[in-house]
Amino acid sequence: MLLFNDGWQFAKNNAENFKPVIIPHDWLISDTLNLYESSVGYYKKSFYFDTANKDSRVYIRFDGVMMDSTLFVCGK
Repeated sequence: MLLFNDGWQFAKNNAENFKPVIIPHDWLISDTLNLYESSVGYYKKSFYFDTANKDSRVYIRFDGVMMDSTLFVCGK
């Protein structure tokens, strides 16, 4: 098992200006002067998986994903 908390990046409103974040991270309340703003947040993380063992499987479990989430793996 591999802890997946390190190495995350975050961008708000566009998927271009990513900055490192520490997980857990709640971007909706990070700006206390603009709580619950209406925008879109993007998280990304890169990792390597050795595909040499064809019987191997990867399970990714997210705790605390609140709502309206879409997950892309390898762009799909």
